[in-house]
Amino acid sequence: MKLKAEAAGSFHCPRYAELPGIQLYMDQVLLVVNDALSPVTAEEDRLTPAMVNNYVKQRVVEPPVKKKYGKAHVAALIMVTAFKRVLPILQVKRLLCLLGEGRTGEERYDLFCQTLESTLQRAALSAGDLAPAPDAGLRAMRAALTAFVGKCYAESIMEEAGPEDLPEPEEPKKKKPRRNPSGEKEKEESI
Repeated sequence: MKLKAEAAGSFHCPRYAELPGIQLYMDQVLLVVNDALSPVTAEEDRLTPAMVNNYVKQRVVEPPVKKKYGKAHVAALIMVTAFKRVLPILQVKRLLCLLGEGRTGEERYDLFCQTLESTLQRAALSAGDLAPAPDAGLRAMRAALTAFVGKCYAESIMEEAGPEDLPEPEEPKKKKPRRNPSGEKEKEESI
């Protein structure tokens, strides 16, 4: 994925009010999330149905209601998709919890959008500073080390924030066996 300085500087992350106001099915959610981040993510980093299911299972994202996702789901998935590029999923979950302290879901997401845009703008400006170096390897190394230092710093902040008291994912609940009209037990189904 080539992140051009001009694209980074003009990137707009859709605010909470700009997200679809209707309930969406999985394929629609994927389109919205991947479209929102397409200027700054590579094809191999796009959100997939398996990823969404995994994030729901690990309780990083709330489960859909009757297989439909709302604004809060879409906002959370945009944040998870961005953070997952640099942090393990349990740290992403921790970060989302920390960001949510004292904020509504809308405030948390809009703060994410503003911070992503300003960070990209700063990166675009510093890319101009790096451009005079004729060595592409040196420019790439500086960018990689900036990402590394940022990741280390983020992990340190989350560690200082306190113990990781995040709930563990629960096992799927079992439905009680139903009886058919003849009184025999039917197969158990998980929910």
